Amino acid sequence: MSEATIQFQGWLTGEPQKNQAGNYQVVNFNVAVDGSRRDAPTIFYRVAVWGNRGQWAMNYLHKGTPVMVSGTLSQARVYQRKDGESGINLDVNSDHVDFVVLPPQNNGGFQQQQAPQQPQGQFNHQQGQPQQQQGFNSNNLPY
Repeated sequence: MSEATIQFQGWLTGEPQKNQAGNYQVVNFNVAVDGSRRDAPTIFYRVAVWGNRGQWAMNYLHKGTPVMVSGTLSQARVYQRKDGESGINLDVNSDHVDFVVLPPQNNGGFQQQQAPQQPQGQFNHQQGQPQQQQGFNSNNLPY
């Protein structure tokens, strides 16, 4: 038996839902992945996370959270979208779910951060007094 493995990055479209499957706990959530081109449709994945990983998902993932998911495909379904076009929904049994940390954006780019101000002096722990920082002097190098 062969399995199709998949890895994708997207955003949760709703809150995770906890379910019981026999003696096992499973947490399900949907992830939307935008196409790489403007004309490519959004693909929706229904993710199943089992056991302790599912509890982690319930505690830390919420609607709008960006995630990276890897797992195996279990089922594909075609559905009718509101605009009349066909869409695809893929079911995934997750092996791993991670947060995706996105850089802060400002007007479509990276947010500029102010450089921290340089300290005026170093604190001398032995005397408890501030000590003025000296400029670079190659005579102070130990080699």
